[in-house]
Amino acid sequence: MEIALVAHDEKKSDLIEFATAHEETLGAHDLVATGTTGGRLNEETALLRICDVHGVPLATNEASATALVAGLLD
Repeated sequence: MEIALVAHDEKKSDLIEFATAHEETLGAHDLVATGTTGGRLNEETALLRICDVHGVPLATNEASATALVAGLLD
């Protein structure tokens, strides 16, 4: 399953905390994230990889929503 992890600037720390608390569960899935959020997740959690969708970086929340609607995310 591909799961997008997206957070507004003021909520990024909350998402990092959530991801850390659920690393075992999240680590069993393919994770995608927007640029800054993905960078922080890679640096601050033990999740081995936060990737883009089919080689296209998700730079914005709108891109994540588009990928979801297009069926690229679960």
